Amino acid sequence: MRDDESGLAEWLEDAVESQESEPVAAFEVVYREKVAEDLEHLEAIRRLLSGIEPESDPKLALLNELLEESSSEKVIVFSTFADTIRYLDEHLPEPVGGRKRVTVIGMDTDPDQRTRALGRFCPETVVRPGYQPPDGEVDLLLCNDVLSEGQNLQQAAAAVSYDMPWNPQRVVQRYGRVVRLRSPHERVHLITMLPEKGELEKMLELESRIRRKVYAASPYGMEIEVIEGVDRQVKNYTRRLAEGDRSLLDDPDTGAAFEAFSGELLRAEIRRAIREGEVERIRELPWGVGAAFRQGPNVPSKGPPGFFFACRINDNNGERYWRYITEDSLTAGDPETQPAAILRRINPGTSSKAADSEIDLGFSLEEAWNRAADSIVKEHNKLAEQGDVSIGPVQQWALQVLNDPTIPVPPDVDRINKALSIGRGNMVRRELGAVKRSLEEGEIGNAEAAHRITEIVKTFGLRPIDPPPALTPITQDNIGVVCWMAVLPPP
Repeated sequence: MRDDESGLAEWLEDAVESQESEPVAAFEVVYREKVAEDLEHLEAIRRLLSGIEPESDPKLALLNELLEESSSEKVIVFSTFADTIRYLDEHLPEPVGGRKRVTVIGMDTDPDQRTRALGRFCPETVVRPGYQPPDGEVDLLLCNDVLSEGQNLQQAAAAVSYDMPWNPQRVVQRYGRVVRLRSPHERVHLITMLPEKGELEKMLELESRIRRKVYAASPYGMEIEVIEGVDRQVKNYTRRLAEGDRSLLDDPDTGAAFEAFSGELLRAEIRRAIREGEVERIRELPWGVGAAFRQGPNVPSKGPPGFFFACRINDNNGERYWRYITEDSLTAGDPETQPAAILRRINPGTSSKAADSEIDLGFSLEEAWNRAADSIVKEHNKLAEQGDVSIGPVQQWALQVLNDPTIPVPPDVDRINKALSIGRGNMVRRELGAVKRSLEEGEIGNAEAAHRITEIVKTFGLRPIDPPPALTPITQDNIGVVCWMAVLPPP
């Protein structure tokens, strides 16, 4: 699947290999029928869309008109999808409104190529004052959201959102590229292209229905959490945007209603980093690197300030441990260990509020590290003492049944044992639990239970996987710090 901004192709490849994947036989027949109906609808939509010609595209015509009439010397046009930007680049006149252009698409360019292109569009802020691009300066930039954050493009006096991202915070990030403190312009123009009012309401209702269906699909591996009141929040934001509510740019809680999507956003950022080659650059960084930032307005980080440590065990199996240490953690409280909570606390967003040279949290980095290391050692050694409990009680029960000396040895028992010696997904555990209940209620005997367990392994296509080596006790010397971060309070 070419140019997959959504990451769907990559997700499908991972899902096929995932131990959490479920066989077709595990689903009701009606589910296959519904998926087939959805495919027919999607194919019909594709046929309708294929009939749209650029010459009769009203949205393209409107963008062309906006660019022709804009009084701003430099203009940025944002879109969510790379294919949309390619479409605009192919069908907009060259030049348009007297402006020559560059086009930047994240997956088509590496960081150096993007910098060169941006240096032609905003040479004063991207490169240096007085810089003259060898290929000549341009005044129009077409780009996807790879440039919606972290770039200083204040030479531009206008930004156009060709589409409305599902996360309203993304619109604010787009406009934040030109609304900067050092902008040379007294006024900047921010334009969002939206459907007509009546049509917009219909589309929002449709989106809301789709979201509800996505939430209902969570048993099928969709990991988006339900957001209470999302319909109202999306509509309210879009209404404010359509009415030109300038306070959106100063609203620190813009997108806060969408915080439950933070896990999906993080995965999207990671997928984008992989496509753009950033992962290799990060891997080349030495262990033990650190950074710091301050909380404050427009900084997503929430919660008490403190130190974050990302650690791996040098021996054993390279187990990963995260710890977030606050002042309370040094005395009576426990360190924060839940990834979701930690990610909310260490998220600096796109803020440029770098920390001061002095990191003063009322306790030192060394004190925080000692507390984190002590917590990691205790957790790890407790797991080492307990042995492998990752398979859970129902799988342990199944293994006991399979190895019951009073029943005939099930066929291929060694392979079945190995297949159930690794933690399996909810569907497998649910089926095993049903067999266990039938045995406990006297409906079947041990031999039949063993047979049904064997059939479950075959039905789900579970393969034998060698379990990881057993954990061994560690000391603080066995812990390696991959990186750390100081989250400082507002000034």
